Amino acid sequence: MENLDLNHIREYYAGFDSDKLEDLALNEISRLDQKALPLLEAEIQKRNLDPKLIEVVRSYQDSRRPEIIKKWLDKLQSQPCPYCDRNNGPLVGTWRRTIKSFIFVTTTSKSPVIACKNCAADIQRKAFQSSALLGWWGLPNGLLRTPFVLYNISKDRRESEKLSKEQLQEFTLINMGHLIYSSDDSSFLNQILKAYNGIDT
Repeated sequence: MENLDLNHIREYYAGFDSDKLEDLALNEISRLDQKALPLLEAEIQKRNLDPKLIEVVRSYQDSRRPEIIKKWLDKLQSQPCPYCDRNNGPLVGTWRRTIKSFIFVTTTSKSPVIACKNCAADIQRKAFQSSALLGWWGLPNGLLRTPFVLYNISKDRRESEKLSKEQLQEFTLINMGHLIYSSDDSSFLNQILKAYNGIDT
């Protein structure tokens, strides 16, 4: 049955166009089964696509080892802040949580942030202030949800070290393909960080 599955995957990859294979290697590799990676590598090689894509697939097979993850975490944290474009020390991870209300409509949002400590603190401060000011005005959800949002923002601050580690590791694992592919191109990694943070480039 396993052979049938692998044969099916091989045929599946053969039916993809080259752009889709590149997308698999760079954007979806973290979702692929380890047994499928050699098949993806073989199809990339067969089509004479960018050799760096083969490097991505091969390197990803070892990427779950703690020392490999630490290597990419260190590289990630040494990048300029995607918000202020400065090297203000290692980047950190956190959440941007907000709530806004208007009469019967209340909207909440939660998005990941990777930034320098100064920018991350500023983002959290502004999120707290805007939520404290604009969260209460919806009935009944604004009154009910705003205290929880404000509590969670405060909790994120208290547990900043643990949260940062989780956020950075998640970013690293999700974007491992891009990290390997752009290992010699810091500007490309900075673009990925900006996109992750929802910053227009």
